[in-house]
Amino acid sequence: MNYSVISDSTENFPSDNDVNSKMLINSTYLSRGAVDASTGLPVVPADSYYSFTKNCVAFVDANASRIGVRGITFSATATRTDVLTGKFIEVRAYEWDGTTANSMSEIAYTEYDYNSDLSEVNVTVNFPQGVPLEDNQNYLFCVENSTSDTVYFGASGIGYGQSITTYQDYQSLFEQSNGTQSFFSDISPAISIETLPAAAVGVEEELTKELTAYPNPAKNMISIPVGNVEVMSVVIYDITGKIVSSQSTSVVNNNLTLDVTSVPNGVYVVTLNYANATTANINVVISK
Repeated sequence: MNYSVISDSTENFPSDNDVNSKMLINSTYLSRGAVDASTGLPVVPADSYYSFTKNCVAFVDANASRIGVRGITFSATATRTDVLTGKFIEVRAYEWDGTTANSMSEIAYTEYDYNSDLSEVNVTVNFPQGVPLEDNQNYLFCVENSTSDTVYFGASGIGYGQSITTYQDYQSLFEQSNGTQSFFSDISPAISIETLPAAAVGVEEELTKELTAYPNPAKNMISIPVGNVEVMSVVIYDITGKIVSSQSTSVVNNNLTLDVTSVPNGVYVVTLNYANATTANINVVISK
């Protein structure tokens, strides 16, 4: 794109007249951060971690009504003398006017309880229902620790200056435990927003609710109550995004059973691929 500007004033900042930006367009994820070239997904784990109470990323687009938001992916860790097990995280979506936090209006809410110590591991938390978006509306997508426990949320190496250069956007919100807020920071939350086509926002709630695997940790077999939905396949990924197992499904009485006998000890993400082309992710731990 070329453009020309005529003005009766002297140009004080000629360096910003040319803008070059690399973009990754992905039909599923919105993320401000580095991307794994092999998977096309945000890098896991995050580059660094900070103990802000609330971490948010902003989003606005002229064609936002073409998509909805399924949920948010983030990573966290605890102090050196503590673990994430039992920690409680809140996940929220807001409409706002694009200026101050006082204008935030909550439009979606869910929560996540760590039932194991998934330190520095991406977890995906889906809203109870897909969140439809509107064109040119400003949104904030946030993860929040509202407890007295210390939890560090993942941050991206792409900061204030790089966000302007790469995304033409410097907006992200951090909130301290004392309520102090900052929109202009040299770091950016490593949050991924998982989207879905606008037409799919009204699909069965059963497809978007958070699933639970048991036992977790598991040794040889894992059971997942999936309800009355059709699961086409199951893929198990390690924390680097590498596929360690791909299985056909065996659903009996609305319960999916997986054989993980050959899967080594470690932390994994189990992805369920549904018949309607949607997916669900569950974090599991294998310990034998």
